Amino acid sequence: MASPRVTSSQFQEEYGRYSTLAKRHAVTITNHGRAGLVVLDAEEYERLRLLDTRVAMPTDALSEAELDELER
Repeated sequence: MASPRVTSSQFQEEYGRYSTLAKRHAVTITNHGRAGLVVLDAEEYERLRLLDTRVAMPTDALSEAELDELER
């Protein structure tokens, strides 16, 4: 099933319906026809958040091997 899209007005009027639906499928809330927000189950959000393993670090913290790998 594609992610349901609703206007912000529809979402406000039928919050209960869309919050229940968001437990199974992400719900996209639009504003003036453009996607503005996505509501999804908290467990799914946490799962996705944990997948983001990007870490910013200064280049001087990298080993010579890591710097060589980046150059390739």
